[in-house]
Amino acid sequence: MPSGVTKTTTGSSWTISTPFDVKVTCTNLTLPCNLAISTSYVLTAQLQSADATNTWKVGGLTLTNVSPSILTSSASYGQVTAYIFALTVPFTESPGTISNHVNLVAIAN
Repeated sequence: MPSGVTKTTTGSSWTISTPFDVKVTCTNLTLPCNLAISTSYVLTAQLQSADATNTWKVGGLTLTNVSPSILTSSASYGQVTAYIFALTVPFTESPGTISNHVNLVAIAN
């Protein structure tokens, strides 16, 4: 398994998780970020498609496709922030590929 990736099991499911970093920057602006937009942003995460079987989490928050989960409401541009992504699959899940997308969106405050 790659460095940082972990797999855990319970009596009814298994979870694979991995750390990842987010760094939001401003580019292609005529003014510096703090003058053109703001000094901070809101970061959200949302599943692209519904998944009624598996549990998708980022930063401990369970994700759905219904509405975005707020990972942070006041992060600073240019700073690296660590998160943990986790996917929990019940043992009752049929064999096959599990596919979805996690959309991360940064919106200036």
